[in-house]
Amino acid sequence: MFSRLAALLFLLVIYGVPLGQAGWELSRSNEVQALDVFGAVEQGQLDEFEDELRGASFLHLLGSPMYQLGLLRVFNQGSQKAVTGTDGWLYYGQDLDLVTAAGFLEERAADDSPLVTIVDFRDQLATQGVELLLVPVPSKSMANPEHISSWTKQLSWVENSDNGAFFAALDEAGVQVVDLAAIYARLEQEGQDLYLIRDTHWTPRTMAAVAEEISARTRELLGDEEGSGRTPHTTRLEQQRVSGAGDLVGMLQFPLGVEPYPPMELTTERVVDAYTGELLETDRDSEVLLLGDSFAGVFSDPQLGLGQGAGLSERLANELGFAVDAIVIAGGASRTVRESLARRAGGVSGKRVVIWQFSERDLLPGAGDWRSVTLPDPTDSSSGDPETKEPALSEAGLIVLAEVVEVSRIPEGFDYAFCLGVVEYRVLEVRRGAFGAEPLWVAHVIMVDFESSPDASIQVGDRFILDLERIEDHHDLDETSWVDDTDAGRDIWFPTGSRQAPR
Repeated sequence: MFSRLAALLFLLVIYGVPLGQAGWELSRSNEVQALDVFGAVEQGQLDEFEDELRGASFLHLLGSPMYQLGLLRVFNQGSQKAVTGTDGWLYYGQDLDLVTAAGFLEERAADDSPLVTIVDFRDQLATQGVELLLVPVPSKSMANPEHISSWTKQLSWVENSDNGAFFAALDEAGVQVVDLAAIYARLEQEGQDLYLIRDTHWTPRTMAAVAEEISARTRELLGDEEGSGRTPHTTRLEQQRVSGAGDLVGMLQFPLGVEPYPPMELTTERVVDAYTGELLETDRDSEVLLLGDSFAGVFSDPQLGLGQGAGLSERLANELGFAVDAIVIAGGASRTVRESLARRAGGVSGKRVVIWQFSERDLLPGAGDWRSVTLPDPTDSSSGDPETKEPALSEAGLIVLAEVVEVSRIPEGFDYAFCLGVVEYRVLEVRRGAFGAEPLWVAHVIMVDFESSPDASIQVGDRFILDLERIEDHHDLDETSWVDDTDAGRDIWFPTGSRQAPR
């Protein structure tokens, strides 16, 4: 009797789970995803299939949040991404990797070297008369290590073994750097927490102190000469109470409606026009450009859940007395912001200072993308690719029938609400406009409100009729997270309409 019961339970586990999964997918009007594996597949496709299958599993979707909640309540255990510390603090796993891993400068190829890329970017800017001011932001684990565990409570600062060598190499290369260690030390002496208790980002007070230092250095680089892109603004600071869970709580993925931590309560200072009371906006024509990631936007971008109008670009404008230009992309400061800048037809034309803020965690191998990006030459009237000198694409809209050659996928663990993914096409027929060269690169919206969009499932071999406009005509996409696995050139299009075509 026992052996029959054991056999029945075994068969139930073996066949019940996949049959239950199939039934669950069919009940939601979806195809049975497991059937996608049949047919010839490559290793990359198989890895992608495994990731998608895991994400679609009802056991994973329903069971993992309950399992995570149990780990937290019984063992005070977080996850690989969000690690529990002491006194209710949470830390980002990759931040901890930065201070525990081997030196981040070891065995880096030239096309993956932060130092090589930073110096190259500085040199490109210099040829156009633009100064670079670099702002590497320490991780939370570096600046507030005392809450990681009971073993670290006496520590006030820890860093990667290559941190000193990195800053020394930048100094030797003549790169202008805002080293935040001294600012952090002063704030800590004042009894200030440098970072938020359950978020990866700095406190409003820390950001304000950093903005003061950046502004002072920027004024030195600008000198007393009045620039054409300097439109004076009279601003004032307006306090705003903000309540939010923190991005690290979101990474723990608890069951819907369960909130094991109280919300964080903090006060930010919004920058508003002194006369109208309206939030200060960025100025595309400003002679100062900020490139940054979520550290720059954490108190500006409402999607990050900690208020708006009080981020780094606004604070810089308040300190400088004029609005700045900004390209701020969560998770994209190592390369994506430079790509967005390169897609601007004028590049850095009219700029005198570029402030490049990035997170030091991006220095870890595999964490940031440090490939070089070529800025457009403002003296070159062609909008084609500056390396291949291919002819420019049509200035008018473009309608084509095209077949997918390569796609970009959302990386596992991607934590941002909105994302574009570049898809490479082979043009089969041009139905309106003119297309000058192969291949065709199109930036599709593949994530909205933290959920994959239908375009995220585009497959190699699919055919679409695409109504396209130039990506640089969509300024609202300047500060958008990008995924590009295609090595796209500068000529990228955005679909204003598309429909799948039969093969």
